[in-house]
Amino acid sequence: MSIRIFNHVGYMINVPLELKHKMISSVHVATHLNRAGKFYSIGMRAYYFTVPLVFWLFGPHFMFVSTIGLLIALYRIDRAQTSWSWITRTLNRISMRAFGRPLRAISNDEEKVRTNAPRQFDI
Repeated sequence: MSIRIFNHVGYMINVPLELKHKMISSVHVATHLNRAGKFYSIGMRAYYFTVPLVFWLFGPHFMFVSTIGLLIALYRIDRAQTSWSWITRTLNRISMRAFGRPLRAISNDEEKVRTNAPRQFDI
């Protein structure tokens, strides 16, 4: 269903505005694009939910482990963190344990001083 709607959006988005088509507007195209994205998300979730069902064929323990894995994967997908903040937090925790202080980012002023400093082999 999502592929069908994405194809329709591809055609609707290329209709010139000069034609002043009464059914195709930017709001109409955006609505169809959002609907296609929603159907894509629902379809992918249907594939994800089949994983524990397949593992159920091998036994209840495999199904339980795959269900826990699915919950973790869906949690990560639904609550995606911006940038790589989870890596920064992890590195700061490791740095606190190892050195007693967190890592810090280099500010722009420190970067300028570093790049303008003469190198050892410059004359």
